[in-house]
Amino acid sequence: MNEVMRYDLDRDTDEGCADMTPISDGRFVEFEDFARVTAERDALQQRLNAADQRVDELMALIQRAIKLDIAGQYLDDEWYATLDDLNPAESVES
Repeated sequence: MNEVMRYDLDRDTDEGCADMTPISDGRFVEFEDFARVTAERDALQQRLNAADQRVDELMALIQRAIKLDIAGQYLDDEWYATLDDLNPAESVES
């Protein structure tokens, strides 16, 4: 990520309008920097949401495995189904 250049108004000019002056704690940024940082933030939020959803799915699978194992009903087919759910990219063959 590149550093975002911040600006503030320089009202001490003799001209009719104020100039933008680079300053570390300025209130303004250039549109390109704003758009880039916004896109980066949105992409990170999407990744976070996907990771959160995956955690929720995995927790549900773990809870299901624990309940079935305590009851002594966890069969080989159910283990393979759980492994398939945990790693959908690779299907586990029984």
